[in-house]
Amino acid sequence: MVSLDDDFKNKYEPYASSYKQRICSLKKLSQAGLKTWVSIEPYPTPDLGGSALELELILDKIEFTNKIIFGKLNYSRLTKNNLEFYRKMALKIISFCNEYNIKYHIKRGTTY
Repeated sequence: MVSLDDDFKNKYEPYASSYKQRICSLKKLSQAGLKTWVSIEPYPTPDLGGSALELELILDKIEFTNKIIFGKLNYSRLTKNNLEFYRKMALKIISFCNEYNIKYHIKRGTTY
């Protein structure tokens, strides 16, 4: 779950379910007592579109989950020199998870 933007999804994940469907399914499973987790990776940089700046919107939609995994985009020439961007995003994840008592894992190589 790296964006809530349908245009971004259609470009980078054309065959995946909509974000709304994914979140709804996860929420139903969570409400049924199952443990759920969300992978926010590979998270796009601002160079790939406006969706990179909507992390808080994504987090607000998944505050019910038990775990969040976060990682950077590794295999794109557009991700070079974005260590500070990923550091800020990882710190937002950590802060959010601490506030909502959610477990988290920041992937190796994602600076924070």
